[in-house]
Amino acid sequence: MSIDAKVEVKGLRDLRRALKDLEGTTPTALRDGLAELSGIVAAAAQARMPERSGRARASVVVRRQSASAAIATGGSKAPYYPWLDFGGRVGPKKATVRPFFKVGRYLYPALADKREEIGRRLDVLLADLAQRAGFDTTGDARG
Repeated sequence: MSIDAKVEVKGLRDLRRALKDLEGTTPTALRDGLAELSGIVAAAAQARMPERSGRARASVVVRRQSASAAIATGGSKAPYYPWLDFGGRVGPKKATVRPFFKVGRYLYPALADKREEIGRRLDVLLADLAQRAGFDTTGDARG
């Protein structure tokens, strides 16, 4: 099974530059909007995960960055997250085996499932930010 989990936004770098020149709150609104979209994927990944102690599920969090957002997993509270998601061998003499899934079990499949929804919502977010910044957003930008 092959999952294409790449989402590309054309012109986002140019839009960010233009927005920085216009309104001080727009980059924050962009970051917050991207964090909200990341939250959709994070919640979908969490819903797919088994819950034994809840630490791995709780480790799937959205991190807001300066002009973007990312999903973080694992960390010190659930350092086994990569093994849980992708599989492999761990423990003494690598005796504990979990079948390897190249695309993982949780995060990337959740992204693939939510890709169309995220794309639609991203279009709305960018159009809204562009309109607030004074850009004309009529027409289809996907051309």
